[in-house]
Amino acid sequence: MGRFSFLRSHWSVFCALCIIGLLNNFPWSYSTIPRDEIGENLRSAHPGLADYSRFCDVKSLPGVKIVKVNETVPHEQELSDLAEKLDVRAGGQWNPSSCRSLYQSVIVVPYRRRPDQLKIFVKHMHNFLSQQGLEYSIVIVNQADEELFNRGALLNVGFLETEKILGSDKKNPSRCYVFHDVDLLPENLGNIYACTRQPRHMSVAVSSLRYTLPYPDIVGGALAVAVDQFRVVNGFPVSYAGWGGEDDDLGRRFKAAGLSVERFEADVSRYRMLVHKKAVPGEARFKQASLSEGLSSLKYSVLSVQKTALYTQINVDLSSS
Repeated sequence: MGRFSFLRSHWSVFCALCIIGLLNNFPWSYSTIPRDEIGENLRSAHPGLADYSRFCDVKSLPGVKIVKVNETVPHEQELSDLAEKLDVRAGGQWNPSSCRSLYQSVIVVPYRRRPDQLKIFVKHMHNFLSQQGLEYSIVIVNQADEELFNRGALLNVGFLETEKILGSDKKNPSRCYVFHDVDLLPENLGNIYACTRQPRHMSVAVSSLRYTLPYPDIVGGALAVAVDQFRVVNGFPVSYAGWGGEDDDLGRRFKAAGLSVERFEADVSRYRMLVHKKAVPGEARFKQASLSEGLSSLKYSVLSVQKTALYTQINVDLSSS
């Protein structure tokens, strides 16, 4: 009788675990950009450019072009040699030498105390992105205070400060921001790091999730957004300190603004996730933030800006927010 009572009292927990397990293995259906339309979609994300022939296009449109992911932590000399070999400019900026790229992308990474993963990330990303033939910069936004990690606020800081650094480009105004976690490494060269007409969720199939989409509205991990699209939704909410919440809230902001999230197919949008310690969940991760909080309400102090051979690091204090 005692055994039956134990099973009955834990039946709801057991059922909930079974449902979660089924959902995590469910092959969610979602719309994707047809492969034969991706090139035009990328180009049309740059309105006002009548003559595309003056620019060079990406070298590799989507297909199955899997690249090796090396998870060995590189030595400093190896990173220095890489910067020289690829001719990376100070601060982690790169562009094709033979022509001007139509695509200008900034990879913004929220960061705190993961030095080994950062080394793996910048090595992989420079090797990867330089093969795509687009103009790009890597910006690391380091939370230097001791408050709970605030991913949304850091990404907002990266956007605002990079816009100050790079300034406007009237000849090619459509800069693309790729908001990117440091523990995610793209595996397919066809996953172009440039913006499409709508915000694009890039990390569709992640190794730690068995290369399946956990739920159809997810926009976390790696996300490509044009400047005007990010401004119109007021960026990420900033009240989600700790793990979780800010991405789902951003997805709701896109919908409210009439923007729809696009994706490439799963075999193109593949990522390897590096092993890492799980972050502390945020207490506010299930709430819905006001649209008034974001870029317009952000409070922070830039402590310093460091330009290394492979990236620009913005050290920021969020404790005043």
